[in-house]
Amino acid sequence: MIEREVEVVALNDRYVQVEAKRTSACQHCSVSNTCGTSALDKWMNRKNRIILPRTIDVQMGEKVMIGIDEVDLIRSSFVVYIIPVLLMLIAAVVVGNYTESQGLIAVAGLIALLTGFFIVRRSAGGDCPVLLLHKVTSRNLVTPTTNAGGMT
Repeated sequence: MIEREVEVVALNDRYVQVEAKRTSACQHCSVSNTCGTSALDKWMNRKNRIILPRTIDVQMGEKVMIGIDEVDLIRSSFVVYIIPVLLMLIAAVVVGNYTESQGLIAVAGLIALLTGFFIVRRSAGGDCPVLLLHKVTSRNLVTPTTNAGGMT
């Protein structure tokens, strides 16, 4: 199970909306001010929110753990990527059998790819594989002892 700590940002009797704080390795990089990847990350700074069934009692602002099974993640990723790519390839082959225009084949492939993304997005309304696991309690911080083993 892959787990992530999130914050409750909205809720009602049946659902809870949670938000994950974005973490990036760019924050700790010494060249992040001049890096294209860091600039792109800042430009695309979207909020990562997800709506889940409310299976535990939570309040606004509380930290909770969500999780997804590895198999569900792999299966979902496969479907999200393979359907659009397969549609693109099929469209390119079919259109390629009727014309030799590379531009027309490319346009047909692009339209099929976008259609595939649209189909996947519209059909994603089924059972949510992400689970609301438990509330996050205060962390038990372990502090090192200065007199370990009786040595001074």
